[in-house]
Amino acid sequence: MIWNQSEYAFSTWAMESMDLLSALALIKRYGFDNVEIWANTVHLDPASHPDVPAVAAFMKANGMKTHSIHSPFDIRFDHPEDKKAYAAYRMAQWKETLEYCARLESGIMVIHAMNARYPYHVGEENQVRDFLGELCARGKELGVTIALENIVTNVKASEIHCTLENQAKLYGDLTDLRYCLDIGHVALTNAQMKPEIDVVAGKLVSFHVNNNDGRRDLHLTPDIGEIDWADTHDYIRSKGYTGTFVLEINGHNDGEKVLAHMAGLFEKGGNA
Repeated sequence: MIWNQSEYAFSTWAMESMDLLSALALIKRYGFDNVEIWANTVHLDPASHPDVPAVAAFMKANGMKTHSIHSPFDIRFDHPEDKKAYAAYRMAQWKETLEYCARLESGIMVIHAMNARYPYHVGEENQVRDFLGELCARGKELGVTIALENIVTNVKASEIHCTLENQAKLYGDLTDLRYCLDIGHVALTNAQMKPEIDVVAGKLVSFHVNNNDGRRDLHLTPDIGEIDWADTHDYIRSKGYTGTFVLEINGHNDGEKVLAHMAGLFEKGGNA
């Protein structure tokens, strides 16, 4: 049965308009003990100077675990034209997030290789490999794995294509690098689900589970949309993945509604 709540963590992104402790309390109320904590512009974003000890204390007191932290990607900088300084600032933000992972006993930091604010183009692959390698080395020191996600770029023909297949081809020489597959992004990158899973099957450490209409990155609950989550779930398990699935759902300023919907699926075996 795919609607077994123990298989899932819940992303705090659905409650991005709430403070982190309130979001965690709401997630716990709906039966989730495992979470991915969002760190892009809110919650654990280093730029917001989060109270990490308070988060750690809350998690411990409530028997919760941090499956992963989603590192910031919409990283703003006062002088983006200074590419060297901008890259150094991004690295500082990511390394700070790695420290948060260690302090919250999370073994995974999810990262996007690029963003519309700092796109990388064909010919700049070594720049990406260098910063991923540096993060992997620091992560190894802290006991944290870097999980590179497949993302939907603002696709210009010259930009690096961020499917897992292409990123594994480009950066697979980094022995400590692992991957996070966002199933909702697959259809939006002209990729196919099973080949995306196959190409990195032994190196997948997390999955972002959501759904869409095949055209827009809607991040709907997995029972609504074009993706057959039951088939995908079973295929992922057949390839040997025994880890956690992260529900990365857009809460549209009403995260509790999403949580209640998912709780209904778990309670009724998907027939809610």
